[in-house]
Amino acid sequence: MYYEVALVMLVISMLIAVVNIVLLRRALRLYKAVLRILEPKRVLEKRPRKRYVVFSVICEDKVGFEALDTAIKKSFNELYGKAAVHKASPKLVIFDEVRQRGIIRVSHAYKDHLVASLGLIKEVNGVKCIIAPLKTTGTIKKARAYLDKLKF
Repeated sequence: MYYEVALVMLVISMLIAVVNIVLLRRALRLYKAVLRILEPKRVLEKRPRKRYVVFSVICEDKVGFEALDTAIKKSFNELYGKAAVHKASPKLVIFDEVRQRGIIRVSHAYKDHLVASLGLIKEVNGVKCIIAPLKTTGTIKKARAYLDKLKF
């Protein structure tokens, strides 16, 4: 009699263990699915690509390369912080001081951030200015070609 009761209890406990394992596996699968949905896209895990933004400066007076480069980095830093400046690494590559046009290189993930920060620049080295982005390209060759093609 006691033998049969012990055997029944052993079978019941084994069934409970199997049910727990099945339920835990389902819960783990659901947990992983929720994590995949909630996890942000990892754009910056790949090698960052470069984008080149062609722009024109409209000022009361001519501005120089160094002053413009400082103003761009300052505006980007004020809007997004030092960490974003480091990741985006905006750099004034070319600037024609006579025609007041140039090219800025930036990481592809921060191209829109750069365009937004360019719109917030109101003065460069004490001179009232507006910086108008004209075109964004993936290669500096195309950016230079577009810059040369502009007439005004």
